Amino acid sequence: MEILKDKMMEDSSNPFLIDGFPRNQDNYDCWIRAMKNLINFKKLIHIKCDEQHMIDRIKQRSKQSKRSDDDLLILKKRFETYKIQTLPIIELHRRHDLLLEVNGNQPIERHNQTKKFANKFSILNISIFRELNQTSFGQTIIETIQIQLSGPEPVENLINILQGLNTRLEGEQERDDRQHEKYESQCGDDIGQLEDVIKECTSNSKLLAGQIEQISSEKLAKFNDMERKKKEVVELKDELQYQTEKRQIEKDVYDKTLDNLEQSLYAVNQVRKMFNSYLNVLIKNKQRFASDKNFLQIEDEDSDLTMQELSKQLNKLKHNVKQEGVNYLIHGLAHITNLLQSDPSEQQEMMSTKVLEIINQIENYIQKQRISEDISEQSRAEAFLVLQKMYEDQIIFGQEMITQLDGSVEALQSQLTSSINEKAEYDNKGRVKSMQLDDREVECRNEGLDYNNEKNKRDKERSQLSLALDLTINKLGVMKKEVLQK
Repeated sequence: MEILKDKMMEDSSNPFLIDGFPRNQDNYDCWIRAMKNLINFKKLIHIKCDEQHMIDRIKQRSKQSKRSDDDLLILKKRFETYKIQTLPIIELHRRHDLLLEVNGNQPIERHNQTKKFANKFSILNISIFRELNQTSFGQTIIETIQIQLSGPEPVENLINILQGLNTRLEGEQERDDRQHEKYESQCGDDIGQLEDVIKECTSNSKLLAGQIEQISSEKLAKFNDMERKKKEVVELKDELQYQTEKRQIEKDVYDKTLDNLEQSLYAVNQVRKMFNSYLNVLIKNKQRFASDKNFLQIEDEDSDLTMQELSKQLNKLKHNVKQEGVNYLIHGLAHITNLLQSDPSEQQEMMSTKVLEIINQIENYIQKQRISEDISEQSRAEAFLVLQKMYEDQIIFGQEMITQLDGSVEALQSQLTSSINEKAEYDNKGRVKSMQLDDREVECRNEGLDYNNEKNKRDKERSQLSLALDLTINKLGVMKKEVLQK
């Protein structure tokens, strides 16, 4: 590096082209340390060529030079070294806009023609030709210039050709500008229409979502009311069943009570009949005894009815009476008659009279009790009929309400289904339009990119034309100056 530095410092007025340097990071770091503040660095020239082209060329060269390093394995190792060590240095200069790339894939004859043409044109800045040589359009310009300069036509014709080509490029650009403006306007209209449709779908979907929520809430409320009403009807039916069963029990109790009262009344009548008969016997015997002192016995159908026989009949009767109170009464009377068997007839008569008075009172009580039971039964029956009708009316009303609520639930379900389907249609339409919007935006963006790429390409071509015109006009000036000097 010091030898190179010294040589460049000795002849610092001339430009230098250093071949094959820097090849790696160490070369670059060493160059920066030694030369950073001493030279005006312009460009790193990268002759870009495919591996296969280089292999083919080296194979061709090896036929003549017989170089020992023109070996395929050595070449592949060099390529790997280039990719690992040299390519990063090239990319570093590319990022800092200090890279000039030359198409090395062109035939050698093409490079020689370019070199001869450049020498003929007397161009000091060879980089202009390098730049033109990077694209097929620039190469076409160079070929056009070569053809024109090698022919008999004056240089002014070349200038006219290049200017005509520039005019054509300007016309194409104006045409593309108009088409792009029209397409851009159509894109704006299409995108605007799609956005309006999407906005409408979104708005309608939100509105329907609110309706769905409201209808769902109303349906749930109606459904809950219907379930509560069903429960109330079931409870009313259960209560009516309970009251009916209770009423049947009351009626059974009434029938049993009435039956017992009938039995008691029958028993009381039998007791009355017995004591009346016995009392009649006593009275008749007393009367006969008073009229006939020689009276010995009573001769009629009841003449054999004694207090002892009366006691036996009472004991027999009490076993057929289920009413507990009357049963006790008969049992007591039977005991009393048994005790009175040895008493005088006067005492028996007085007792029989008292018993008949008690029997009459008991009969009156039983009759009153029977009337009371009948009145109570009638009252219970009427109350049950009122209660039964009330429950039946409530059940009918509840069933009507259930039918009405069920109809409301079905109507709300129909509305809900309709709203859900309508919302799904708007959502689906919105998704479709959103996809169409995305596709349209991509189309418009791609068209814009194509337009900008084409415009940049055309601008570059016009820039290359401008360079070619500058070169040609400069050459024309040089030629005129030479003519004037001659």
